Amino acid sequence: MRLKMVLLIITVTFVNIVCAQHRETPFLLDVFEEGVLIYKDGGKSEGLFNYNTVNEKLVFVARDSTVMEVANPSAILILKINERIFEHIKNGSFYERVPVDNNVYLYIRWHSDMFSEGKVGAYGMKNPSSSIDSKTSIYTPSGFTGLSVNESYVVKPNNFYYIKIKGKLKNVTKKSSLTKLFKGHEVEIEDFIKAEKLDWDNIEGVKKTIAFCSKFIRE
Repeated sequence: MRLKMVLLIITVTFVNIVCAQHRETPFLLDVFEEGVLIYKDGGKSEGLFNYNTVNEKLVFVARDSTVMEVANPSAILILKINERIFEHIKNGSFYERVPVDNNVYLYIRWHSDMFSEGKVGAYGMKNPSSSIDSKTSIYTPSGFTGLSVNESYVVKPNNFYYIKIKGKLKNVTKKSSLTKLFKGHEVEIEDFIKAEKLDWDNIEGVKKTIAFCSKFIRE
């Protein structure tokens, strides 16, 4: 099958991608999973995919276990992994499109920040250190760029949520941002969240709230 995707081939293998100690990986999926890329011109490509939530890039594993980063994401419409849909939005970032009601979707921008837990000294003791710059010291297919092998790192989720209204994505990461979108329904929304005891830090809570608000989107 002709592979249409333009890829940046990295010269390291998947088994050698980790070069610093960390408790969690930047990847959204536990393992690289089979998926299908659907292009804007109707073409398709199959492969093993994962998503790096730190630099928000789609990565791909070739048959020889070489890790590749998609270099031409603007040609891609969506990535399908089982029942999950990831839509290319801009600058190589893919948002997961989660159905919450009839033709209403929650768009999740999966993002993580990386922090240093400190340098590992004698007897495995750690000296606390400050957070690192996620723009310059992040995981890439060739390893953790700019990170010291003597430090321990942790990846912490920092996701963003959107809904589409009249063809435009609106940020609803904060509850206040959501209620502002639906003037006159603020009290209804707040009462629903309280009555259902929904946790806004939990994606399921966000999904249920957006489902409730879907009737306002259609007004």
